Amino acid sequence: LFMQWVLQVGPMAYMQHITEHYYGKKNGTSIWTVALSLRGLLSMACSPLLGALSDRWGRRPFMLYKSVVIVLPFLPLAFLPDTPLRGNLTIAMLIAVGLGGNPFGLSFA
Repeated sequence: LFMQWVLQVGPMAYMQHITEHYYGKKNGTSIWTVALSLRGLLSMACSPLLGALSDRWGRRPFMLYKSVVIVLPFLPLAFLPDTPLRGNLTIAMLIAVGLGGNPFGLSFA
């Protein structure tokens, strides 16, 4: 649970900095807010499905799935050079993290 929290919250400040760098302070904040909202909606849509699947196959595979879904989208940031594509990729990765559902709910089930 602690590692999921660290993996979720740790890169967020850096991603917000990247967004503000490429889109400007005002636009970056607006785009960041919309991306977080979309991530939340996607997480809300995926959580019941992941919960039903974890009831069927157990908690451990889905805890691993959630950890991978949270970490994997952030890896390209380490290797992508400083290009305008980096800002767009940051927003897309932030939204894709929502496919992991709620990062805290499965641990308490």
